Amino acid sequence: MRRRASASPPLWLPTDRPRRPAQAFQSSAQPISLPGQLAAELRALAEREGVTILVTLLAAFEALLVRYGNPSSVLVGASVRSDSPRTFLLHTDVSDDPTFCDLLARVREGTREAMEHAELSLEPMAEALALDHAAGLPPTPQAMLVLQERATMPLSERASPGSGVPPAATDHPDCDLVLWVSETADGFSGTLRYDTDLFEDATIVRMPGHLRTLLEGVVADPHVPLSALPLLTEAERHRLLVEWNDTRAPYPRDACVHHLFERQVERTPDAVAIIDGKRQLTYSELNGQSNALARRLRELGVGAEVLVGICLERSAGMVVGLLAILKAGGAYVPLDPAYPAERLAFMIADTRMPVVLTREQYLARLGSIDAHVVCMEGLTADQAAESHENSDGGTTAENLAYVLYTSGSTGKPKGVLIPHRGLVNYLWWAMGAYKVADGGGAPVHTSLGFDLTLTSLFPALLVGRPLVLLPEEQGFRALAQSMNDGGDFSPVKITPAHLSLLNRQLSPNRAAGAARVLVIGGEALSWDSLEFWRRHAPATRLINEYGPTETVVGCCVFDATGQPPRSGSVPIGRPIANTRLYVLDGRGQPVPIGVAGELHIGGDGVGRGYLNRPELTAATFVPDPYNEAPGARLYKTGDLVRYLSDGNLEFLGRIDRQVKIRGFRVELGEIESVLDRHPAVRQSVVIVDDAQAASRLLAFVVTELRPVPDPDELRRFVASELPDYMVPTAIRFIESVPLTINGKVDHKALVTAAEVPTAMKESSAMPQDALERQLAAIWEQALHFQPVGARQSFFDLGGNSLLAAHVLLEIEQVTGQRLPLGALIQAPTIEALA
Repeated sequence: MRRRASASPPLWLPTDRPRRPAQAFQSSAQPISLPGQLAAELRALAEREGVTILVTLLAAFEALLVRYGNPSSVLVGASVRSDSPRTFLLHTDVSDDPTFCDLLARVREGTREAMEHAELSLEPMAEALALDHAAGLPPTPQAMLVLQERATMPLSERASPGSGVPPAATDHPDCDLVLWVSETADGFSGTLRYDTDLFEDATIVRMPGHLRTLLEGVVADPHVPLSALPLLTEAERHRLLVEWNDTRAPYPRDACVHHLFERQVERTPDAVAIIDGKRQLTYSELNGQSNALARRLRELGVGAEVLVGICLERSAGMVVGLLAILKAGGAYVPLDPAYPAERLAFMIADTRMPVVLTREQYLARLGSIDAHVVCMEGLTADQAAESHENSDGGTTAENLAYVLYTSGSTGKPKGVLIPHRGLVNYLWWAMGAYKVADGGGAPVHTSLGFDLTLTSLFPALLVGRPLVLLPEEQGFRALAQSMNDGGDFSPVKITPAHLSLLNRQLSPNRAAGAARVLVIGGEALSWDSLEFWRRHAPATRLINEYGPTETVVGCCVFDATGQPPRSGSVPIGRPIANTRLYVLDGRGQPVPIGVAGELHIGGDGVGRGYLNRPELTAATFVPDPYNEAPGARLYKTGDLVRYLSDGNLEFLGRIDRQVKIRGFRVELGEIESVLDRHPAVRQSVVIVDDAQAASRLLAFVVTELRPVPDPDELRRFVASELPDYMVPTAIRFIESVPLTINGKVDHKALVTAAEVPTAMKESSAMPQDALERQLAAIWEQALHFQPVGARQSFFDLGGNSLLAAHVLLEIEQVTGQRLPLGALIQAPTIEALA
């Protein structure tokens, strides 16, 4: 008994609010009743299975709690009020998803054993059993059932539905949830008493309906697994599937993106479309140049469903090339010039693209490719002789608009196929929701290969506002500077990591004029990070936008503007136009409000699938059983979420090892695959360390070499194959990878190891002169690490390229010397940099 109880997970019942250390118990109650017919059927089931009504009710209560929390085992308290009162703890293994009949048998045996340890109250029993418990959790079970046997119940204490909290329900004040049940002439009645600090009233109000629905399923067929028992009432099911997904809205569903741009050119031909440093293009000029290039591309065979690579820096030429590919009928494939040559080669080979748009400076990086290379430098004279009239490339809304590559768990990136219709739906919604036409344009500061960029790029061009293309060589500080200058932008699309840097670099007295709308997406957003804007720019709208690449940038939003400060993460909100969001269990059934499940996305934004990956496409893009439209599909995100009572979604985490780093999707297995190819690496495991101000990647490496390899050399090896955001910020060497008792990698042990600060190399080498001490102060402030030694690597201490941009800006402000972005890569220590 001691062993089994202590093995039970202490926190498995989901709550609406987080538990506070040493919180005071504040309770309320909700009446509950089971009608006579259902009660009679339960008694008949108990008789057939040879169990008591206590065992039956306990099994039903456990089944309900299992469906809420999905634990591998469940620990509940039980109390029987009779002539001989008994109180006991019951620990039941449910890891194999038993049937209700199997659960009855386990509860019967468990009850028989537990009765040997029965007491008058839980506290001494809990102490004797040495129950494990988390900080702030009393040493008692979270849930309890109290049964009042009718034969011994005084008339004055007999309850009827709605009669309030009976005396027995106050016997165990430390339990989060107590179900008090008494037998009545008509069936069963009682109350659910709950801790109001943990549960919202609406959550408990729904529970009686869930219990009744589950029991109706039990008596109908007690031989189905617990996970297959019904739970939702018809009213809640309708709310989840229909009411909260009624997002139908008109938009030009048969148009392509370039068609919408051409219509805007007719409205505002002389308005400025592009600001690229000192160079500007009007809408008419941008349209003419892209038309001329489109004709050249069509001569090379570009048309509908033809994939065209675009390997260009952020510039007016990039926008011209992008529009030209779409006008020619093709779909663009971003080839980021900053990517390693090996990754670019894989993408070019995987797409079999017949044409690549680029510049001469990138030819060496692209290498020898089996495609027609069009260099932008040689097009100017030819374009002047071309007709600049619009012409139809033959594309429809069903054709591809772009293919975007994301990290893949198999070690190779995968291409996501997005048609025009899904892109147009998102852009049309964003144009209105973010009031793009009211702002002073949109800054573009991220790579074309990052789908976040689409929110900055296209909406402004479709409403006649200018795109402000920020210079790549200045990195993130270019965005901070443009906002300090009062851009009045709408929108500014950033990640939470960007927001953290903006909060440091933006002048408080200029924040109010910097942006009308901040759209923040890519990873979890904390309420604390919004405080700067609530205080200094209360009129700026703060939008948390969620959406995977497979469903076009954003599919779910929460407007945090004017919301009172809270703790934890900002909800991801509700679906955008023509989008449906379902939270489903492992059987594809909707889960109750407040219960975690996998987010499935349906609607017009769902992509076509993955390029050349039919099996992965079939497993991830599945038929939509809740939509009668022919061919309707759902995208399985792998994200764990739950619905809140107000209809907003809350992001909880992942069901796999996919993570987000600075807004980019990263499959940890892809990084491990590259590391394991290094001759000095026998095995590697990569984890995410969230203990720092921004999430960082940590690699644990097993090597037989002595001395161990240089961590910076391993980082350079990874950087030769993967983008910079996938390069571990720190590498630690271990003797062996820790394993669980089941032989799997013990990631929790690695997380614990990550919390131990790295021993300072050359600890005696502290900053020596005034300049080194200035640099150390800047590093300590940016990295939240003290003290920083003169020979410690910026990246070993948790630095990344985004923090590097911030540090270089601080160095410029303190010393007056501007350093290139690559300075910290070439000289990653204070001693070398000074």
